Amino acid sequence: MVPIPSLMGKQKTQGVWGAGENNFDHALDGIVREGRAGGSLALINVRSLPKHKFEINELILTLNIDCLFLTETWARPDSDPDFIEATPTGFSFYRVDRNTGRGGGLAIICRSELICTWTSASHTPEVCEAMAFKLLRDKSLVWEGLLIYRPPGPVSKFLSIWPSVLEPLIMAPKAIILGDFNIHFDNTRDSQVAEFLNLMMVLDWVLKDGMATHRAGHTLDGIFTRPEEALYLSTTPLEWTDHALLTFKFLAKQQPIISIPQKKLIRPWRNIVVEPLKATLLHNWNDPKVSMLSPLARFNLGIKQAMDTLAPARISASRIRKKLNQPWFSQALKILQRKYRQKERCWKLSLCEAERVDLKLALNTDKEACRVAKSDYFTCKISEAANSSRELFRTVNALTTPLGSPKVENSQDFCNKVAKFFECKVLDIYSSFRLEKKLASPSPWLTVHLHPEVTMNGSPDKPLLF
Repeated sequence: MVPIPSLMGKQKTQGVWGAGENNFDHALDGIVREGRAGGSLALINVRSLPKHKFEINELILTLNIDCLFLTETWARPDSDPDFIEATPTGFSFYRVDRNTGRGGGLAIICRSELICTWTSASHTPEVCEAMAFKLLRDKSLVWEGLLIYRPPGPVSKFLSIWPSVLEPLIMAPKAIILGDFNIHFDNTRDSQVAEFLNLMMVLDWVLKDGMATHRAGHTLDGIFTRPEEALYLSTTPLEWTDHALLTFKFLAKQQPIISIPQKKLIRPWRNIVVEPLKATLLHNWNDPKVSMLSPLARFNLGIKQAMDTLAPARISASRIRKKLNQPWFSQALKILQRKYRQKERCWKLSLCEAERVDLKLALNTDKEACRVAKSDYFTCKISEAANSSRELFRTVNALTTPLGSPKVENSQDFCNKVAKFFECKVLDIYSSFRLEKKLASPSPWLTVHLHPEVTMNGSPDKPLLF
């Protein structure tokens, strides 16, 4: 991509905060974008859209942006002509203006095929401006999130209202929070920055990357997603604003050619007992980190944490999934299993005793063949990995922890318990070797009788002495 001089000129401080420009498309080679994410997204603190409306229009067309999020639009009620000129053909705009004072303002410019529904999620614009949005394509949800602008000021006031602003996305599984927070995320030693990031971590949000987004070298603009979400983020400095353009795309791993059944997560609901559930809910309810949330949000969050504690989700692999994870399952074993199934069907139809005996014999043959094949396979794998510790540990781990087994606890307390258990075992074994009576001291002479007693000349007169 060739940058247009009017958009992406050289900056004096480019070496400080301009890393990552012009390599956005090259980094996506071999990576498939997730279907719900569509094309590229971008975030920019425009600092007066009426002043930079033509640059915004040119920026969207040059970088082929599907959705552009704008902060500090500085728009007024009569700024519709400016938004129309900033919006390219085939795009639509949505805006939230600041009603009092000057500055501020949020806007979204996206392709017309995306339907945007939005609400203003903050009633205190002097502390935080928030725009809760949902983007839909063909009546299906594409993106859901919050667009934020926090004016400069005390962070403590922002932290006091932030949980209520974030409440619409508390239970959203896939969402995004982005905007200009005016918080130096690069200064993690600051107590208020650490408090905000810890609060987001408790609510299952993480800050992506953390590259410098301001000309002064600080990270003021941020993008928060769920921990499992993967996205590629690039910053590009612009001539006409102090903030960098953040361009990002949601990523997904390359799909295999052969489709594999998806993993199914199940929970052991029988483990949820009334008393432990009450205790866990009470503990989560009294957690000071979520005390600022509304009762409904605290209850929903507490229920989710209680379920993860008492009945953690685990993988339930299907029969096909298990076969795909059995490399020792050969074609010969498949033929044996087919014969066993055939005999089983015959017995179910006839209920004959002879058929039952034949079925039992086929079942035992199939089990023994599987056992031998599995033993031979792992014996060969272990012998091949004799000179590779990594492969040897991987093979042993596959034997000891099969698919779907619960994870082994590796905490320090658990390791100490295991060490104490074996220490007691060794002491018990050692104590069993101690005799109550001491052994008699050995005699200087030892007489050994041979039976029958014989002498040198073959007569039993005198025994041999040693």
